[in-house]
Amino acid sequence: MNHLEDTTQWFLQNAFEKPHLAGAVGNNFQLLIGNVAGGWLMARAAIAAQTAIENGSTDRFFVNKIKTALFFAEQILPRCDSLSRIVKSGDDSIMAIGADDFE
Repeated sequence: MNHLEDTTQWFLQNAFEKPHLAGAVGNNFQLLIGNVAGGWLMARAAIAAQTAIENGSTDRFFVNKIKTALFFAEQILPRCDSLSRIVKSGDDSIMAIGADDFE
């Protein structure tokens, strides 16, 4: 599932009707964007490292780059599912607290 594209579409469909949506979900939306962008960059780095290894490099940097990308894929990218669901939960719960409740 393309969590970033799906979540972005959901956000764009709802943001105009709910002026507080961006403030309520913005942090988690940014985390989702960062995780996806980080995964993309890690994948590019792993491909470049694999190419260097196939071209004869014995530099451990390249081996460790692939290991780091695997860690990111296993430990960080699965968070995208949860972040997407959190963002799409919207702003109803936080907006249920009235301004008078902060007095």
